[in-house]
Amino acid sequence: LEEVVPPQDMMLLKNAVFAINVTETTLSCFRIRTSSGTLNWIAANVEKSDDPKHPIQMELSDIQSLKTAGTSGVLDPMTGLLNKKSITDLAIEYTKLPDFHFYFALLDIDHFKRVNDTYGHKRGDAVIIEVAHIIRDTVGRDGTVGRIGGDEFCVLVNTPPGKEEDYRDFARMRCEAVCEAFRSHYTGDDGKYKISASIGCAIFPENGDDFESLYKVADKALYESKHRGKDTFTIAEPGEVSDN
Repeated sequence: LEEVVPPQDMMLLKNAVFAINVTETTLSCFRIRTSSGTLNWIAANVEKSDDPKHPIQMELSDIQSLKTAGTSGVLDPMTGLLNKKSITDLAIEYTKLPDFHFYFALLDIDHFKRVNDTYGHKRGDAVIIEVAHIIRDTVGRDGTVGRIGGDEFCVLVNTPPGKEEDYRDFARMRCEAVCEAFRSHYTGDDGKYKISASIGCAIFPENGDDFESLYKVADKALYESKHRGKDTFTIAEPGEVSDN
């Protein structure tokens, strides 16, 4: 695996294996380099047996194959993104990595209730699927997208090595790209409806060293984006942490 898995992803997988208790299972997602040089996401269900002769069992599945099969245990059946449990488990694993930086973003669809109320839930479901594709395509292979539920999504993106201020610049560019993708797709020119994205972003570890802390800070930033009129993003200030 070390020959085809990027070092940061390999560290994530190793940590998941080392942390698991006997008879427990855990989910780990990592990228694997193909013969063409591209990186494909793999989901690994890791189980530690109580038999010392077979201490670790790992079932690997290609994420794209899981989407095609509609596996509900890992993926959201409507969008093909990771489901709430899977994206949460992955974020928790990220917080356990030493000297690791990533940004944790929460995204809501603006004016989504208006679409449901005016055009019905069938069209609303179609919008959710469209939005999932927009976020996934914009984030690309640099990150992972999950659907938490309803019209709320979660995005995890590894930040490139660099100085602390570079992490915020990287998060800012990604958030702006997602907002702009919404604006381009839902222009409202057809006279039907216009929707946009509100995003709240926290950065690990400067805004929290565990999942719950990051979620609270990102959720507060999301509220700030909505308060400022929606169709925008808010990145938590350096040193801002959750109130426990």
